[in-house]
Amino acid sequence: MKQFCGKCHAGPSDIGGHEDLYVHSFVGPSVVLKCRTCDTFWTRKPAKDHSFEWVASTGTQGILVPFGA
Repeated sequence: MKQFCGKCHAGPSDIGGHEDLYVHSFVGPSVVLKCRTCDTFWTRKPAKDHSFEWVASTGTQGILVPFGA
C-alpha cells in the first residue's frame, strides 16, 4: 500500500497543493503534480465552485512538460 508523506496524507488544497508538489504533466483542463517527498501523483482539476478538486492518481497519463521549459 502507498505510503504518503505527512503533507500528502493531509491532502493538497488550493491551487498549489503543498510546497513539495511540482507539475508533472497536463491532461486536458487538469494538471498532474508529483510530490518530491513521497512520489505520489495528484490530479488537480477545476471544480464547479471555481476552486480545485484533488485526486491521488497515477502519473501514466498526460502530456509531459519538456525538460528545461
